[in-house]
Amino acid sequence: MIALIKRIIKSKMEFEAKPQLKSNCNDFRLKKKHSSLKKAGFTLIELLVVLAIFAIIMGVALFNQASLSSNVLITNLAYETALAVREAQTYGISVKATGLTAGTSLFDKGYGAYFDMANPTQITVFADNDADNTFDSSPVGGVSELQSLYEIKNQRGNKITAICVYDPTYNPAPSPTVPCKPQVGDTSKWSIMFRRPNPESSFYKIANDGTATPYIGPAVIVVNNIDNSNCRAIIVEVTGQIRVENYTGNNCSNTK
Repeated sequence: MIALIKRIIKSKMEFEAKPQLKSNCNDFRLKKKHSSLKKAGFTLIELLVVLAIFAIIMGVALFNQASLSSNVLITNLAYETALAVREAQTYGISVKATGLTAGTSLFDKGYGAYFDMANPTQITVFADNDADNTFDSSPVGGVSELQSLYEIKNQRGNKITAICVYDPTYNPAPSPTVPCKPQVGDTSKWSIMFRRPNPESSFYKIANDGTATPYIGPAVIVVNNIDNSNCRAIIVEVTGQIRVENYTGNNCSNTK
């Protein structure tokens, strides 16, 4: 009898102990879950470090934005100038008719790009109707020579600052990379001509009376920004090749 009572008491104690064990297990799982969530978050110091890095990157980007914009604008101007010369070349060696009188079409005339350094924000592509190797602002035989007029319009003051064409009389002799050095304050006028069937370039310096004097070439056209700190050179070779190169440093300040 006593043994039976002991077995009943023991069974009751085991039964009451089981819920307590389950509760302890649940508490352990809950505490473990909370601990994992705590480890997965950001501390205040980590957040401040990320914000500081972001602020430094944004500051550097904003500081260099003006320089980047200047580089993009001056490079675009250089390539647009090169494209104007390329347009004259395309017209000159392709089948594009010109006319000496209204209603007539001729295919033996040349085309050219005309630069007047007294007006450094314009490039004129023209048809040389009278074969004088220069642009005539007045119509020739009732036909205008003007084909395209490129105007440089921007808020940075970028413009063509110098142009020169190689000549054997230059002293000192030009370097291999820079065929001639543009002169400060140049007010000269130049024509770069193309005539079929030859793709080669012809270069002419235009006097005030309109007389065109031939030069050997190649030609260097310099475009510069407003403070003369960043410039590019458009080089037109005698062979007809047209390329754009960086032309920075002292060369920029010497071609104001």
